[in-house]
Amino acid sequence: GLLGGMMMPPGSAWTDDKPADPLDGAPGSFNWERVGEVRHVFTHFALKLDVYRAEAPARAKVEGEWLASADALAALPTVGRKAVALAIGGSGKR
Repeated sequence: GLLGGMMMPPGSAWTDDKPADPLDGAPGSFNWERVGEVRHVFTHFALKLDVYRAEAPARAKVEGEWLASADALAALPTVGRKAVALAIGGSGKR
């Protein structure tokens, strides 16, 4: 994929169509809340991501590699940083 090998927040495939259930495949059975959208322009297409967040118990067993917010922001490409910033309370517009 476009960002192959790079860390990204959990998400679905990037397609032109909205999924019937945007939370299908979301990690964990938590109370997911939509917090907005981020937009990012690559050289050959524009991307709009709907961003969701949920709180999980500290010892929740969820697949993936989980990092503290500051560490995660440093490890992500720009589009991932926008999504995480929005999820943790920022504007997502950078």
